Amino acid sequence: EGTNGAIISKNVAFNTAGHCYVLEDRTEINNIFEYNLGARTNKINVNYLVDSENKDPSTFWCANPNNHWIGNVAAGSYDRGFNFPLSSGVTGESKPLYTGAAPRDTTIGTFRDNIAHSNSRG
Repeated sequence: EGTNGAIISKNVAFNTAGHCYVLEDRTEINNIFEYNLGARTNKINVNYLVDSENKDPSTFWCANPNNHWIGNVAAGSYDRGFNFPLSSGVTGESKPLYTGAAPRDTTIGTFRDNIAHSNSRG
């Protein structure tokens, strides 16, 4: 089951491989990502990745919009700074517990004062 109600605040991640700040299974809600910096998020250089979601890493992988992103910076990501891959269902280990959940139909919590620059696709 996903993480709910966590506060991820004032972190720096530099020169990482793969997604950086992640909501994985699409069930995570009411988390606060505030004043974090992610810079130079790189591609994982392996040929055996399980799914395509990990082939193009984003600094903020926001799989469920019912969370809060405030004052974060994403710079120099291989793919996107902030990515909202809004799917019609839940993935990962949480999938059997949330058969009717649809993240793409969920309202976004807060997205304010965030900056994305020098990323490949936004």
